[in-house]
Amino acid sequence: MARPDWDNYFMIIADAVSLRMSCDRARIGAVLTSADHRILATGYGGAPSGMPSCDEVGHDLVDINGRKSCVRTVHAEKNALLYAAKHGVAIAGATLYTTASTCIDCALACIQSGVKRIVYAGKYVGARDGGRDVLAMLTSAGVIVEHLDLATALTHWTPPPSTMSVTQSTPTGTMDDEAAVAKLKFLFWRYLNWRQRLKVLVKADSLPSSADRTVPHTMERLAIENARASGKLPDVWDAMMEFLPPDKRQDNPFRIDAEERERERRKNNMRECRNLDCRHEECWTLPKTPEE
Repeated sequence: MARPDWDNYFMIIADAVSLRMSCDRARIGAVLTSADHRILATGYGGAPSGMPSCDEVGHDLVDINGRKSCVRTVHAEKNALLYAAKHGVAIAGATLYTTASTCIDCALACIQSGVKRIVYAGKYVGARDGGRDVLAMLTSAGVIVEHLDLATALTHWTPPPSTMSVTQSTPTGTMDDEAAVAKLKFLFWRYLNWRQRLKVLVKADSLPSSADRTVPHTMERLAIENARASGKLPDVWDAMMEFLPPDKRQDNPFRIDAEERERERRKNNMRECRNLDCRHEECWTLPKTPEE
């Protein structure tokens, strides 16, 4: 696995920070760093401290320029700037890494705070932007703006195929493998929006009866655990692959051939015994090799 450079390194961290976002309309994380590659502050989208989040009470949507915008949420970039200000951290000359390009409000805050470089992954167009080219505005203000593909950054830490090996099989033909479950969760939340995730869970019949569909993040976490307990993770994986672009689709690590699994089990028993006093039925029903 190649060692990531500083830009990829901080973008990976920004993506991890975004997991804390409490508004399911987007998933954005931001990291402010110094010139000597030290993290100054991080931020993710969510309600102000002490106030209920969108995940808890729903969105506070208003119509701005013909679009619905949630005004309950403070954007990730602004949260990072405000956190630094709250704790007296100087950010003049800092670099901002964000998983989505800034809206006009966050862009103005970055300019005013002295941020000199912004590295973004996805393109975001805010309701308040009013059709303005925010990236061009940042450039005209002397801010260096660079694009870094998030998928490229994430290749530095995505588990290699070798970590997806089968560790334990259940009678239903599924496997309870921590690496495979982690991989499913990564793909599930990385590439699908919440509406697609809901469709996947419904198709795989893995929604728990107690799921509250008005709180998507909580519902999805419960659904994954419910699918795991009921042996439906293979179905979730298959349904998820239908929503992924062809270049992102992968073989289902939860499905293995039953005959191949039984053959390997018997071979393992034979290798462990290797004596005439064993009581394993498999050792007597399978043909012995010359060396045994």
